[in-house]
Amino acid sequence: MPKQFDRVYDLRIYDQRGSEIFKTNRLRVEFEIKKGIASVANHGKFTLYNLSQETRRKIREPFNLLTFVAGYVDFTGQIFTGDIKSIASAFGSGETGIKTSVTVRKETEVVTMIEAGDGMRSIQYGAASVSIAEGTSLKDTVLEVAKTMPALKIGTLNGLSGKKLLRSASFTGSTRLVLDVLGQSYGFTWSIQDGFLETIAITGSDQATSIGGQTRAYVIYPTNSVPELLDSGGIKVKSLLNPRIKPGRIVRVASEYVGGSGFYKIIDLTYSGDTDGDSWFIDIEGVPAGAQSVF
Repeated sequence: MPKQFDRVYDLRIYDQRGSEIFKTNRLRVEFEIKKGIASVANHGKFTLYNLSQETRRKIREPFNLLTFVAGYVDFTGQIFTGDIKSIASAFGSGETGIKTSVTVRKETEVVTMIEAGDGMRSIQYGAASVSIAEGTSLKDTVLEVAKTMPALKIGTLNGLSGKKLLRSASFTGSTRLVLDVLGQSYGFTWSIQDGFLETIAITGSDQATSIGGQTRAYVIYPTNSVPELLDSGGIKVKSLLNPRIKPGRIVRVASEYVGGSGFYKIIDLTYSGDTDGDSWFIDIEGVPAGAQSVF
């Protein structure tokens, strides 16, 4: 098992042409990244200290791409990719809209807060106008609809195999809503994870299958708290940050407390950390899953 000490990170920002315009692995960064399997953009909030005026100017363009890698010296991984969102004012004086790089001065430090959405551009500008013939496989249907989302890549599509469109159909409107309707009709959820479209079955035997055909589960040990057992049979648990734990994957909770131990599929999680503080955790919510071998 990798050693979980000597924390490291790498934050990079790219312009809309894909050229790197900023990177750091030394400045103080606080982060909170919320990810799940629902069809909404995963959200990342980053607070950077003492960026130069030139850097602050560069990163203000809407839909610049931010990537964030975090972990430990011998155990790192990308935990967020997202489009930087836009704002009308740097000071948020009651305007509507979505924040991007909001700069404030805190004592003698300049603090820049960046909010970003995973697949935000794909979700916001995806507009479908497609016709699908009766009998077309569900996977091909989803792929055809997904083509109408800009900048979207295709990841693992779980829970679509063996299913076909029951009748011919035409889809017009928001691609996000079209995928929602397909999911409700054919028993799957979809989400965008680090720019990749992923689907997960919510009914039938595929429900306990993890993303990517995962055959082994990471063992996690609750940190600073007792696992919370939910009425639904699920669990909430806090652990040290592990960059390989992602929505739709299966983990084994090893708890010394009565109840809570077992295998769970992750439906929501929050990575949080402060490179100059104590926080470096992951909060997980999961539902029961079938037994796996473990790492």
